[in-house]
Amino acid sequence: MGFVICLAASAIWGMAFVAQSVSFDVVGPWTFNGIRFLIGFLVLLPVVVRRRDRIRSSLKGGIWCGIAITLACVVQQAGIGLLPTGKAGFITSLYMVLVPFLAVVTGQKVTRKNWFCVLFALLGLFLLCGARMEGFGKGEALMMLCAFFFALQILLVDHFREADPLVLSAFQFLTAGIICLPFICAGERPDFASLRSAAIPILYTGIMSTGVAYTLQAVGQRMLGPSLAVIPLSMESVFSAIFGFLILGQHLSGIELAGCAIVLSAVILSQVDVGRFLK
Repeated sequence: MGFVICLAASAIWGMAFVAQSVSFDVVGPWTFNGIRFLIGFLVLLPVVVRRRDRIRSSLKGGIWCGIAITLACVVQQAGIGLLPTGKAGFITSLYMVLVPFLAVVTGQKVTRKNWFCVLFALLGLFLLCGARMEGFGKGEALMMLCAFFFALQILLVDHFREADPLVLSAFQFLTAGIICLPFICAGERPDFASLRSAAIPILYTGIMSTGVAYTLQAVGQRMLGPSLAVIPLSMESVFSAIFGFLILGQHLSGIELAGCAIVLSAVILSQVDVGRFLK
């Protein structure tokens, strides 16, 4: 059951790439994410009310994680319309490979397996760019930066592991929404027509991707454990390619598909305890 729950979360996140791509030319990244995060907070608000005794222990972590996830999602939204959703999803998933290297600052060691996974992922990224350096453009650079910020957010969540995960998520979303507000009001100033056009994608990402999927992840990961949960959760990138093809008619070339397979393999290998499965 835990596997199915985590797979459902990854499917919801994969579909979110389509929603983000559709709204790319309609509203700005601060508007899209600011509204979706505030909706996500409202979805989790009943949980916060029921667990209000855990607010104090989760508030600080929620604020720091909210800053990181704001940077990750705004950068992602700025670049997602420049790439096919599948390609954007696979590059974003590289955050799982980057986590061990950012964790060095906390005293953790980078193993030979980590180095191998990074090199393997870079090979996949090269193929995703059409096996040519000039294929690495603004969209790819923004997705890589997005992966870096998501890796930072993962480390912050781990740092505040004593906090209630759902309460922390709620305040993470509230913080992100508040951060976006001045940029929406002073910079993007969306009109009613653009908000109406982007209403369905925003509602989907706010309710399903932000509120429901993060809850499913917390439940499923607790049932499976992090080393096993990463396998269904990493399928987010696969679902982004599938939904991009089915809904938007986007295609990836054979060499780009090979890159997707290599990136996915590197992501799974970076998180799985190989020795445990060989016993």
